[in-house]
Amino acid sequence: MNYDTLPRLILNEKEKFINATDDNYYYLFLEHDAHNEIITVQKNRKGVRLKEVFTCEQILK
Repeated sequence: MNYDTLPRLILNEKEKFINATDDNYYYLFLEHDAHNEIITVQKNRKGVRLKEVFTCEQILK
């Protein structure tokens, strides 16, 4: 079991990471999500949102 011992630091790091995923078109592998294996995100006026969903088979072809 994990606990966030520095939650403010985690929020700041998470924001930087999510922004980098959109800026660099990173694929995010969601190992515990049965329906969305791999995703991309994009920023809009409301924040960061889901852009595309892929399966591992689609990416690894």
